[in-house]
Amino acid sequence: MKAIVGEKLVAKLEFNNSMDNHAVKVVKGDETVGHLRHEFSRIAWYFLGCSGEISVEVIGPDDIVSSCVEEWRFHAS
Repeated sequence: MKAIVGEKLVAKLEFNNSMDNHAVKVVKGDETVGHLRHEFSRIAWYFLGCSGEISVEVIGPDDIVSSCVEEWRFHAS
């Protein structure tokens, strides 16, 4: 499944990723279509772990890792 330009997706924690202990995947439905860039993954991991939400909008036709805009929202419980 590929992401489409203009589509809004969701970022979620990805556990047990051997490449990055703080990997954050970008999902479309239940399928992983990419990951947040490594430079953002650590802070995003903690943000999501504290009840935050990150939505991702695809802004380019290339690789989702480099063609997305993240919107971060924190919901305190």
